[in-house]
Amino acid sequence: MEITEVRFRRSLRENKVLASVSVVFDRSFVVHELRVIEGVNGAFVSMPARRTASGEYLDLAHPVTAEFREQLQSRVLAAYRAWAAQRAPAAAAAEAGDGAEAGVGTEAGMGAEEAVAAAGGGV
Repeated sequence: MEITEVRFRRSLRENKVLASVSVVFDRSFVVHELRVIEGVNGAFVSMPARRTASGEYLDLAHPVTAEFREQLQSRVLAAYRAWAAQRAPAAAAAEAGDGAEAGVGTEAGMGAEEAVAAAGGGV
């Protein structure tokens, strides 16, 4: 199974969520709502989950093997670093108040900078 696209939406940094992620597999199947999380030992990828009545989170979708989990995490984190690096100058300019915006993508489609940063190669 090939990861053919990784798309990001920025997080408002209300907590440790750095970005929401959509991953396309084999140009045929998409999984939304993965998240890049800032953890104690660095960033990691969280799978889409729902919260139960008891407050526990259950994954809605997840890799079956440790090998594919590592491939998925490596690919998403590499794409996230490229995406974040592209956004950094625009975000700094927006915070400085010079009118530049830090482009935000949507589920339906990412801005050009997100698509370029996220596209590169399959796993």
